[in-house]
Amino acid sequence: MPLIAAVSSSLGLTFHSALIHTAELTGFILYLLIYFPILSIPPHRLKLFMCVAFTAIIMTNWGMLLWAIQTHKDVDKRKHPLEQPQEVLADRYISSYHCYHVSN
Repeated sequence: MPLIAAVSSSLGLTFHSALIHTAELTGFILYLLIYFPILSIPPHRLKLFMCVAFTAIIMTNWGMLLWAIQTHKDVDKRKHPLEQPQEVLADRYISSYHCYHVSN
């Protein structure tokens, strides 16, 4: 009987599955094998990589900001649903009612 099984049975402990599959464990081990050598690179040698990463992050943030501003401007140009003519509101209500009750 292995030592762990003997200790666990004497203490009344039961071990359950770790809920990890072989592929996940293999992927994690490969990640560690790739990541740990990167930790051995001195920080002053990563300056170029950090500059490139910083530039990419700033460009992404500016792009998202400009996209959000443009989307907000487009939304402001639309009329509020209650400002539309009654016929349009009635047609939308009937079509949404019909879609809901036909599908359910």
